[in-house]
Amino acid sequence: MSDFSRLARRLTGQSIGVVLGGGGARGISHVGVLRALEEYHIPIDHIGGTSIGALMGGLYAREMDIFSTTARAKQFSSRMASIWRIISDLTWPVVAYTTVRFAFACAAKRPC
Repeated sequence: MSDFSRLARRLTGQSIGVVLGGGGARGISHVGVLRALEEYHIPIDHIGGTSIGALMGGLYAREMDIFSTTARAKQFSSRMASIWRIISDLTWPVVAYTTVRFAFACAAKRPC
């Protein structure tokens, strides 16, 4: 679709927007919805989403092709599911221990 047809739809109030919902399982269904819209030649002027819908909407807005979007989503999910990514995402509560002791000392009006 050309930019002029998008502008014409915008000026006449007939622009089409898609908002994709959140939830990990729905992320796969977003690919199907976007693919169906492409097959029926329905132009998308605005796209938005929440959580996984924002990721898929952003990928589609960047690529403007369902096959490239699917490939990038697979690449992202394989990196996020890596065992090393899960292991390296540990949180140690060292700051929480010092912060709690500091808060109790100030609450008891001891020298902070």
